[in-house]
Amino acid sequence: MLERIFREAGFADAEVRAVPVPHRMSSAAEYVRVAREAFGGFNAMMAHLPAEERESVWNEVEGSMRSFESPGGFEVPGECLVGAATK
Repeated sequence: MLERIFREAGFADAEVRAVPVPHRMSSAAEYVRVAREAFGGFNAMMAHLPAEERESVWNEVEGSMRSFESPGGFEVPGECLVGAATK
């Protein structure tokens, strides 16, 4: 999709690569704390929910994320798409 957007904008030689970006923290609880503060999209999706239900959702997210904890800390896989093209 990103390559198509580049082409439609008049760019040539569009290239998109997925770059691994693991998220590392000390614990799932820390990851959820950061997510609550930094990822506004999550909060926007839940804005219509009562506060008690939002808290319940975050607790469920944290519980699910615990599967990424190990004795060495918390690490969840992620990736970023990096695009480049010439004009």
